[in-house]
Amino acid sequence: MAATTTEISFDLLKTWLAANKNTSKINLRINEDAIEEVKTNGWKSQAIEPATPLSCILYLTDPMYVHIPTTSRPSILREKCTELESSFTSILKGRQFPVRRTAEAIIAASTGGSDSCSTLGWNALCRLFECQIVWFDEGTKLLQFYPSDVCEWEQEKPIYFISCLANQVWITPEGWNQGELGVWLANKEADGWRVKYEEADGTMEELKELASKIGFNMSVKVNKAELQKQLGRAKAVKHLATWE
Repeated sequence: MAATTTEISFDLLKTWLAANKNTSKINLRINEDAIEEVKTNGWKSQAIEPATPLSCILYLTDPMYVHIPTTSRPSILREKCTELESSFTSILKGRQFPVRRTAEAIIAASTGGSDSCSTLGWNALCRLFECQIVWFDEGTKLLQFYPSDVCEWEQEKPIYFISCLANQVWITPEGWNQGELGVWLANKEADGWRVKYEEADGTMEELKELASKIGFNMSVKVNKAELQKQLGRAKAVKHLATWE
């Protein structure tokens, strides 16, 4: 007779151990953190304090920031904010970064928390730290991107996964390759997450031409608004598929 296997939940295993009088003799040690890590395919969640966008980025980029007491971090944030305020004009140029509004956005991103951090603030941080951000909202299961157009993302730049509340980051599994981002996003969609891709722009004729160019099978009944969403996603997927 062929052997059969049965999946046993971690909670059930703990119940059995608690009922076993010989448990203390077994000296069985269970690492609950490791079990949880397996459940999330190796992804880890890390709480961030103080909860600001800049605090999240410093935690991910500055080893010193990770190890200093949380009570000391506000002063580090203020110092970094002052540094960015004095240098951003030489880095952030063009109409998308008006000087006064960008300065205000940097201050909000540094000390004001996520609620006061605008799209301008997130984009400024991405440019200043040469990174790309996947912004997640676990409450509504929403993912969106900074910069917003994934087709402009570069595989060589780091990707940071930051909570919409700026109080949490997701840390990728050891050995995770950024070429896996497209598959990861598809898995998230399959798990019920909504992914906000940049919508395609143009007239209906231009959108049809784009659909033909990227090999997108367009429904004859689709309206323009829906086609813009579908093509935006298709373009992003095609771009990420080129990453190794």
